[in-house]
Amino acid sequence: MISTVTAIALSTGISVSYVLGIYLHNRNSHFPRDSPVTIRNRIKSVSIVTLANIILVPLVLCWLDPYYTLPQAFSRLGLIPGASLHFGFESLVSSVGDVFKCWLLLAVLYIGPILDYTLFDRKYAMADFRDNFTTLIGVRNHIVAPITEELVYTSCILNVCLLANMTLQNMIVYTPLLFGVAHLHHGWEMHQAGGTLRKIAVICTFQMAYTSVFGMLTNFIFLRTGSVWCCVVVHGFCNLMSFPSHDVSPKYGWGYAYYGLLVFGIYGFRHGLYPLTASEGALI
Repeated sequence: MISTVTAIALSTGISVSYVLGIYLHNRNSHFPRDSPVTIRNRIKSVSIVTLANIILVPLVLCWLDPYYTLPQAFSRLGLIPGASLHFGFESLVSSVGDVFKCWLLLAVLYIGPILDYTLFDRKYAMADFRDNFTTLIGVRNHIVAPITEELVYTSCILNVCLLANMTLQNMIVYTPLLFGVAHLHHGWEMHQAGGTLRKIAVICTFQMAYTSVFGMLTNFIFLRTGSVWCCVVVHGFCNLMSFPSHDVSPKYGWGYAYYGLLVFGIYGFRHGLYPLTASEGALI
């Protein structure tokens, strides 16, 4: 076991390494954030940082706690489906089921936007698919960011905290703040693009609050399932759906139904949170 102070120091270092990786690889570039050059460089750098963390974190944990074996430390990262159980076909099926249940939990929450898209915007489905999964921006937002951020900010950091026997409250509340603060670097990018101080402050405050709350959810899911892939799917789906829009079609009274479904989604999410994240691979 390690001390809480050591866990906080290691967690902070892991968090900082990710943000530094974004900028150090691209420090001499003046291209904007969504430039293909910037995106390629950052994908490369965060991939290297993520790989380094998933190699170094288990090694450091084993060094700090001799009762922690390397296979045990690595399996608890949640990378290998079913590894936290007795690995086999049944545990693999169980892990895939956990991923589906976690996606279903978020689908319930987003039931309003999903039906809105299905009813009024499905004709754009193929174009949206291309934009979201075949362009550099789409790959960054919906594939690379969910995988690398969940491995670093959820899996690696929570495993450090678990070794320190941190309380559930601290793991759910403290570590997501690192994820939220890590998004404040976007403020510098907005400043370079000519954004006003007020606009930057408002956007950064909202983004930090939103990402911190989202980090609480993925931390909860990881501790309940032991699978980082549940967190990756939830993260990618939330990035895809974004914040629910208030601009909906007024046809057939749909606006009233849409807002009613938003309320229903929150209700369903609240009541499905525990049963849909229950898993044999739980870490707590």
